[in-house]
Amino acid sequence: MGNSKEEKLRKQLKRYEQYRRKMDEEELHRDPEELTDPYAYQARLFEERWNMLYLNRYGRFEDNTSIPCKRYTVNPAPYGGRKSDTLQVFSVKVAELTGGLQWTLDVFGMVALRDLLDHNRNIIFKRERESIFNTDRSRAWCCVRWSCGL
Repeated sequence: MGNSKEEKLRKQLKRYEQYRRKMDEEELHRDPEELTDPYAYQARLFEERWNMLYLNRYGRFEDNTSIPCKRYTVNPAPYGGRKSDTLQVFSVKVAELTGGLQWTLDVFGMVALRDLLDHNRNIIFKRERESIFNTDRSRAWCCVRWSCGL
């Protein structure tokens, strides 16, 4: 009776040791960015996946559209063009501050959308860290055109 309990414990210990070795091995090959900046890590994985799936058809993930806004408003669309619903962004509003954020906010980064026309980025907000956009409670709304410097 005692032997079967010992055997069972030995098997469990062996499985646990195998599991620990596997986890330690995976930890050695883990991307350090996954731990230090998980959002940047996820963004990089998304970009790599986009390029893997769509590079040949639509171009690189970071490609910006070359089609100017309102391109087909006055001039007719090329042959085969069709009418479709669109979205035009005029402003962005900070609706709520969470996670310890307080007014005044120094905003930088990029917000971009993709459309069916060319699947490239349509930038609606872009500010470098050196050129931040300061906003306070009275300026919670920001005009997208102005904030991009267009």
